[in-house]
Amino acid sequence: MYAAPRRLLRNGKSWLWRGLRRRGVPHALVLMYHRVAQATVDPWQNCVQPDRFDEQIDALRRFADILPLAKLPGSMRSGRGSRPALAITFDDGYADNLTTAKPVLERYQASATVFLATGCIERGEPFWWDALSDAILGPGRLPGELCLEGREQPFFWRDAAIDNAEQANGPARRRLHDALWQWLVRLPDPERRVAMTALSQWSGQSALRDPSVHPMSPQQVRNLLAGGLITVGAHTATHARLTDLGRAEKLAEIEQSRIACERIAGERPSCFAYPHGEFDDESTDCVRQAGFTVACTSEPGLAWADRDVLRLPRLAVGDWSGKHLVRLLKWYWFA
Repeated sequence: MYAAPRRLLRNGKSWLWRGLRRRGVPHALVLMYHRVAQATVDPWQNCVQPDRFDEQIDALRRFADILPLAKLPGSMRSGRGSRPALAITFDDGYADNLTTAKPVLERYQASATVFLATGCIERGEPFWWDALSDAILGPGRLPGELCLEGREQPFFWRDAAIDNAEQANGPARRRLHDALWQWLVRLPDPERRVAMTALSQWSGQSALRDPSVHPMSPQQVRNLLAGGLITVGAHTATHARLTDLGRAEKLAEIEQSRIACERIAGERPSCFAYPHGEFDDESTDCVRQAGFTVACTSEPGLAWADRDVLRLPRLAVGDWSGKHLVRLLKWYWFA
């Protein structure tokens, strides 16, 4: 009953606090994208349509100064008279970052950083969450019962609604999809890959229906970097949720990704992004130990000069018009 008024009051306080801080504390905003594509299956709403992306970048460069992420901590602005400072980032390393996003960024001379989950890129495999969505939410019938082996706990699901319904993105399939994601994300990568092979056999879907969903190849990453407008950062080797790992495993994931980025791109990355946006103090310490100077979370908010540069917030950008995006930035984040 009182949830909405309380939420409005909380948001109002946040807006007022942010407006007061902006007068004297240098700040900036980091934007987070994943894909620029017209997707048929997009349960996480990670896709921005190509024409919308063009609108957004055009509107952003008129509204703000778009800066490389690595330079953002030293280029933050304070007060209301200066143009806002923004950085553009992409997570994971999808092929459409090269084929669709890069031409738009070049047209408007907008820099960006692409965070690479390097394991799938070097192996030439799709990201597991895309294979999961394709298998469960794609067209075609599925059996009503699923059992997958796990080292600590197997996954078992039975639902007659799945067997009886061909609706690809219906509620029964969404429940199964979400439960599978929660189970798979906790598995070590080798075990998860075995489970995904069994899942593809169960669903009868051995390959992704949409080839554009695939990550870039190492050569495509090098093509992405040609021209110097785009840089790469590390995003762990297996897109592991770092908060589930011990310190040694955290450090291995982070350092392996840094080494792979250097091997692919020919230069050592300075920026890192926490997979799933999740981190803890130990994760931040490992990122610092691995030599990164900037790291991004997925928590929405402004980046402040007096906060830890290894915990920069980011605003996830939706499939919005350019006008809507800039209106949101003007009237909420930069009001």
